[in-house]
Amino acid sequence: MQGRDSIAVRNRFDALANDNQSATEKYEHFIVANQEVTQELVPELPGRKSELLNKHPRVVQAREKSRAVYRKYQPDPTEENRLSFEDAKREIDNSYAIILEEQLEGKIKEIEQADKTVSMASAGNLLMKSVAGRHPPKASWKVTLRRRE
Repeated sequence: MQGRDSIAVRNRFDALANDNQSATEKYEHFIVANQEVTQELVPELPGRKSELLNKHPRVVQAREKSRAVYRKYQPDPTEENRLSFEDAKREIDNSYAIILEEQLEGKIKEIEQADKTVSMASAGNLLMKSVAGRHPPKASWKVTLRRRE
């Protein structure tokens, strides 16, 4: 693949460059050629699918409530308004905790399902991916779990 890319860059560079150009102009053409070939040949990988917690409806609702309470507290900073604003901020934190707990419960169910249907190694690898957020190393990590009876 590297040879194909090199040939494509050279062909594109040859089309852009002239013999009468300075080294700076040739280098600029070389950069343009690399960018064009990269766009043509290198595929764009999709981004990692991760749920944005701050966009979750529960968090959005708690944040809106907090903003409304803050708008009430700002012109009238009484102790009662301050306490209600602190409660609203705590509600935002609690909503994040609830969402993370739900996600963890979903991962646990997924691991339990893999344990029932797939080999123990696959369940262990899924566990490693869920806990560490990455795939386990191929040679240095082995799953040794016993099947429940």
